Amino acid sequence: MSPGRKLFCAFVLLAVHAAPGFTAPLGVSTAHTGLNGVTSLAFDSQRNLYATLRSPENSVVKIPAGGGAPFTFATGFSDPLGIVCDSQGNLFVTNYTGDRVDKVTPAGTRTVFATGITSPSPIAIDPQDNLYVGEYFTQLVKKITPAGVVSSYGSSGLGVGSNGMSRRLTALCYEPSGRLLCGTFGPGDGTGPYPIRSLPPGGGASSAVCVSSFQITSILLGPSGVHYFANYQHETLSKSVLPAVPALYAGAFNVPGFVDGSLTVARFGLPHGMALDTDGLIYIADTTNDAIRVLNDPLGGPTPTVQSSWGRLKSLYRR
Repeated sequence: MSPGRKLFCAFVLLAVHAAPGFTAPLGVSTAHTGLNGVTSLAFDSQRNLYATLRSPENSVVKIPAGGGAPFTFATGFSDPLGIVCDSQGNLFVTNYTGDRVDKVTPAGTRTVFATGITSPSPIAIDPQDNLYVGEYFTQLVKKITPAGVVSSYGSSGLGVGSNGMSRRLTALCYEPSGRLLCGTFGPGDGTGPYPIRSLPPGGGASSAVCVSSFQITSILLGPSGVHYFANYQHETLSKSVLPAVPALYAGAFNVPGFVDGSLTVARFGLPHGMALDTDGLIYIADTTNDAIRVLNDPLGGPTPTVQSSWGRLKSLYRR
């Protein structure tokens, strides 16, 4: 892996409708292209989609609801990786080389929100707008309140790989119970295993969930209780109902490409972050293809009955 394409992850779980006018077939399709180094995705409550673009762009692009063309929304980041959106429509972006988290208002104004976080990579959010940020190398998780107060939340406890190197914390997933899932890329584990661990509600000591044969660079929880995993250098998506071991779901193991079609036909180029809408469409940042792909899986739904976008998200968390 080249230095310019280190492994990072962010997870976003935000319930919004798919862009009107875009209907994905069962399987994998392409929604947008030309997004250089796209890594992570987030929706806001108005159905706009945001994507982080790594260096040299160091920007966040916005894709308007309704399928408009992507445009630069905010700049000035230091290798932006993870992105989430809060209940007020503010974006929060991890800056891997800047050791900070930035805030971007709905008007596109960027400010530094929190500092003192070493190599922040994945980010998750709870219904109270508390942020959870993973430090890539240390495996530590920091909590940031809506007021910007940073505190230690716990260690993911991912341990070391088969080559003795510390594994990297590359995925976080906040669940309705308050449990925070942690996933890893490795490094040096070859064909695995790649442990999945969890921090309890309120933080503290981590515990084992299961192990995966696939590298994990993001974790997404669907409303039906199915977990999806982006498997970066393995060029696949996997899924399970934890604690069951994730199984290959889309793409072909270690076979890169840029192909739409059925689950077995589809090919990816380093799939990274994911975002979910309430129609069961899973949006995927397909990094080396510079594209946003869409997985249409009926198990991603069903659509919650609460009508407001943020209400739908909260109803999802209460399940």
